[in-house]
Amino acid sequence: MKLTNLLTLFFVLLLCGCGTKLPIVPVSGTVTLDGKPLEGFQVFFQPVHEKTSETMLTSSGLTDARGKFLLKTVEENPRNGASVGEYRVLIGWVDPNSMALGDSESQRQPPAKIPEKIQTDGIIFTVPPNGIQTANFHLKSDD
Repeated sequence: MKLTNLLTLFFVLLLCGCGTKLPIVPVSGTVTLDGKPLEGFQVFFQPVHEKTSETMLTSSGLTDARGKFLLKTVEENPRNGASVGEYRVLIGWVDPNSMALGDSESQRQPPAKIPEKIQTDGIIFTVPPNGIQTANFHLKSDD
């Protein structure tokens, strides 16, 4: 009798969506500063609204030499893209040499100085249902 109850609970949880992955759409773009590509900058897409963890995931990507990035979800098994919805996009530089835990050396300076508000307040951006390959952020140093 107890085994039957346990199996029933397992199937109910399975049908409720436990372990179900949220749908992800492809998202990529370019980051420039004063018309020049930014290399080595991290682009974070954080859901704007609270309590969205059930319907949206945080995603991030690293810009290459052409300023291009491809988002990946921030989860145990990352997937390319992001959930559909409204995000706060934060862009910042992380020194790749100071990524080790316990690194006491000061970070190198970023290769370019981006506006502080981009790093703290971010930019509001909506990921559409079919994804987007032109999530472009053209920053200006005097903003």
